[in-house]
Amino acid sequence: MPSTFPEQMFHEFRQRAASLFPSVQHKMDSLERDQFVRSSQATGYRYRTCVECNEEFKTLLKNAPERWRQLNDDPDYAYSVERCLYTFFLNSVSVFESLVYCLYFVGSRIRAADFPDVQRPRKINLDSTGQAFTIAFPQEPITARLTSLPQNAEFKKLELARNILAHRVSGMRSMRIYSTLDRDEGSTSTTREEAWYVPGQDEMNFDGKLVQQHLDWLSSTLAALIGASRDFVTGRKP
Repeated sequence: MPSTFPEQMFHEFRQRAASLFPSVQHKMDSLERDQFVRSSQATGYRYRTCVECNEEFKTLLKNAPERWRQLNDDPDYAYSVERCLYTFFLNSVSVFESLVYCLYFVGSRIRAADFPDVQRPRKINLDSTGQAFTIAFPQEPITARLTSLPQNAEFKKLELARNILAHRVSGMRSMRIYSTLDRDEGSTSTTREEAWYVPGQDEMNFDGKLVQQHLDWLSSTLAALIGASRDFVTGRKP
């Protein structure tokens, strides 16, 4: 896993949460255990993909062909850039969706009555998990983090970009060049702006920080959520 992933803390969470489920030798509640294992694994995989997309994006920019730099004209290269950004934004939201899905099954092992959708996994999402934790564990720090996440401004940006890219259109790099005449000097200065444009969302500056800035927030928010998850399951019994 990338060095920015809280691997030790995540391992402790998975280990302590796993003790809430029946052992693999028992068939009882096998669905719940299977969903817990797979969703927690997905959390790590999705995060790793985000980190790898960030590195790939920076490499793409560093090695961009001159025709694309100047004229924005290179279909194959433009595809590589868009594919990289598409993959990042889809996985950035999935990181949290996978962990939240995992927490729903963890919560159900402690207070089953407040988690009615265990047998209806398609109904489990950020909102339903937050609602279940609010009812079952209103004073727990993990509950505050779960309920505040969907309202976070940065999360909303990621979610909006994910939804547009996944269901509607692709993003595209746009360039604007402004020329300013200095009448006293008799010279002209040129300003160049580059942005990543996704219809229906505010433009993002198109530079090496485009992915990094979102990844930084994702990393810190995920670490806090995993820490709260670990603390929540510590000492718990089914």
